[in-house]
Amino acid sequence: MMMWLLLIGFGCFLASYLLKKNDDMGTGELSAHQRRKIMLNILMFGLAVVAGFAIYLNINPYVDFVRVITASTNWGWFFETGIGALITTFIGMFIWIVFQIFELLPEILKKDMQTIRNLIHNMENHIVLPIFSSDLPVIRELKRHHNNTPTRWYRIANRIRTGVYAADLLLCMFQYPPLEGGVDGVWLFLQAGSFSDINWINLLFVLITLFAVETIYHAY
Repeated sequence: MMMWLLLIGFGCFLASYLLKKNDDMGTGELSAHQRRKIMLNILMFGLAVVAGFAIYLNINPYVDFVRVITASTNWGWFFETGIGALITTFIGMFIWIVFQIFELLPEILKKDMQTIRNLIHNMENHIVLPIFSSDLPVIRELKRHHNNTPTRWYRIANRIRTGVYAADLLLCMFQYPPLEGGVDGVWLFLQAGSFSDINWINLLFVLITLFAVETIYHAY
């Protein structure tokens, strides 16, 4: 946390230094366009820092999950070394990247105009077979399969996304428990919970780790 605050502070210091240097060079007051450009650069730097911190929080649960798995193996001693810890980190990052791809896949597909046009074209020209109650069960199943073909890949992507988000939520909640006491704390909260039982910082971290990457994707 301190590192990110230092980076933000450095960015603000750099911006103020550039403003002062411009005035010291005798150029007079900055034009409105120059000031907007500098402020935009400061804003982009701040957003990059925030995005980096969010991604750091997001990767942590995956790296720790891999560490727990590797520590329980016969090679646990190796993964406690520097090289082993580096390998563990890369494995965790790889799993995180795969998860993010599946979570963003429906949104990526929707942003591809050619893919959307192809889907619309296939749906408009797709022959829908009527399903009759007199059809044999296997015939009805084949007709449903045929009728749903144009949108099947998109529905499958959404189902995978839902499953990956569920796994992501579990990992994040184990890494940043939003309730004191772990699993027992959840049970007690369901019986007679109060807002004082909630760890609001951890809950914020859970929300950041779940939705930060998708929010950054939509922002850019």
